[in-house]
Amino acid sequence: MAVELGSNTVTGLYSLQVWGSTSLSGYAYAVTPPAGDWVGGRIATTEFVDTTGSRPNIDFISVNGFNSMLIRSGGKLYEAHGTSSYPNYTSGRSSTDDSLVTGFEYFSQVPIPDTSPVTEAYLHGPFASALCANGNLYTWGYNGYGQLGLGDTTNRSFPTLSNTNVTKIYWHNTQSQYSCYETRMIIKKTDGYLYSCGYNGYGQLGVGDTTNRSSWTQMTAAGANPLYVGNIGNTYGSLVIQKSDKTIWMAGYNGYGQLGTGNGTNLTVLTNVDSAWRGGNTNLLIRSCHAGMGYYTSSGSSQCSIGLFLDDGTTTYIRMAGSNNWNQLGTGDGSDRTTPFTTWTGTGSARVEEAAWQGDVVGGMHIRTTAGNLYGWGYSGYGQVGNTDGASYVVSPTLTATGCTKLWGDHSEHTYGHYHTSFMQKADGLYSTGYNSYGELGKGFSGNRWGWGKVQIPQAAHESIKFLGQNSTTGSTRCYVAVTNNNTLYSWGYNGQYMVFGWNGGTVWAPSQFELMRGD
Repeated sequence: MAVELGSNTVTGLYSLQVWGSTSLSGYAYAVTPPAGDWVGGRIATTEFVDTTGSRPNIDFISVNGFNSMLIRSGGKLYEAHGTSSYPNYTSGRSSTDDSLVTGFEYFSQVPIPDTSPVTEAYLHGPFASALCANGNLYTWGYNGYGQLGLGDTTNRSFPTLSNTNVTKIYWHNTQSQYSCYETRMIIKKTDGYLYSCGYNGYGQLGVGDTTNRSSWTQMTAAGANPLYVGNIGNTYGSLVIQKSDKTIWMAGYNGYGQLGTGNGTNLTVLTNVDSAWRGGNTNLLIRSCHAGMGYYTSSGSSQCSIGLFLDDGTTTYIRMAGSNNWNQLGTGDGSDRTTPFTTWTGTGSARVEEAAWQGDVVGGMHIRTTAGNLYGWGYSGYGQVGNTDGASYVVSPTLTATGCTKLWGDHSEHTYGHYHTSFMQKADGLYSTGYNSYGELGKGFSGNRWGWGKVQIPQAAHESIKFLGQNSTTGSTRCYVAVTNNNTLYSWGYNGQYMVFGWNGGTVWAPSQFELMRGD
């Protein structure tokens, strides 16, 4: 087959689509190979960018990735990764083949062996999962603790059917930390009950012991149809559940009292902690759970903190417990808490609309109120909170911006999370603050920033960002991907392992535009 694009002839092309545009420029790629065959690489010598036509709708992009990024579009799943020194476990093709370097200009389809559309997909550190509309759950990648739910501890290079009649995967951003292998899964099935598998060293599966599970185990103590499930962390992970009767229960690692029990004793049995977190207000519901979680490496830390965003319909609360070494609890004193501390209470225009954890063990929180005011607290050694005074710690909730329309965060980091960057949205675009040694700010230059500044995305005034994700390819570096409402992709940041561009190993200081080219 040959396709003529101007003076360029392309042979061996599998699929090419043009969405009504006559304005074409740039590189074109074949990203969807025939079954069982890999047809990677450039398919035209000029860049191919559809500047006026409609693009394929992007439904999801992964928030965090361990040398990987997932995109879901039109019921199909796509993946990109770099040349990390760690095996690429999540491509769905091979665990060690660095020839499949895809970068964001090379997104390739994950070969899910099912005709049913993919409705959910997540990166759980070094393994991945995908749920299809028919209830079939597929898992692949690293399986050293049985986290794939396949009854063994053998890694899988290709998506493998793990369970059926599944209705939900419970994933949390803290599961995608760089270089963390002690991972697990929790799902819900059509019977309404939760099932878990994988690493259980501190009882974080909530099944009453510390034995790892390679087969799916019913979590009967959680009851049927819980209102909220927080499957947080890896090695030092914990489980947060709000049952159908609204009571809050927790299990897992508790070395810093982050479960709010008043002590540092681990909980291998799902335990009622409702009075500590809700204080007798039976109308409070968990809106979201945020955490800075410990991880295991040679320089790892077991320090952990948990924050719950609670809402009774009139008043919102941020309550936090655990490690407070970097003032991430916002208490004003830097002291750890083994019982929940109420960091924020808001009604009316001070009600919290969104909350996000920035960084990891070393990190902090941002909250956006109904009035559009942005408050932050915690570690700010590189300006991550958004303060302009150069202080390394913001000890209690502090106003750092107004006119905020969307809060981007919960980007789990590594190396204690010192090297993180924060993002938020205003009416005129995306803003960033914090660490910037490798272009993470997207400002076009190096140098950290104290105070919010606009990311240099060349978007039209009517556009806004609908997804923002990040990828960790080394312990202290990041690259970012943003998707606009018209499904344009932009990427920037660290490119030493070709996560952004497969042909340029340097830093990408300003956002570069890409297209998701699908072969349907």
